[in-house]
Amino acid sequence: MKLKLYLLLFALCSVVTLQSCSDDDDPTTVPEAIVDAFKAKFPSVTNEK
Repeated sequence: MKLKLYLLLFALCSVVTLQSCSDDDDPTTVPEAIVDAFKAKFPSVTNEK
């Protein structure tokens, strides 16, 4: 009986902790001041995303 309770508790904790977030993969925009500072420090970078 105790083993079943622990398995149920483990399954419940797994479901709660491993659930996916709704929509947090949206791309963010970087402020222009940071982009300018980065370009000033690393002028040879060509592969920007």
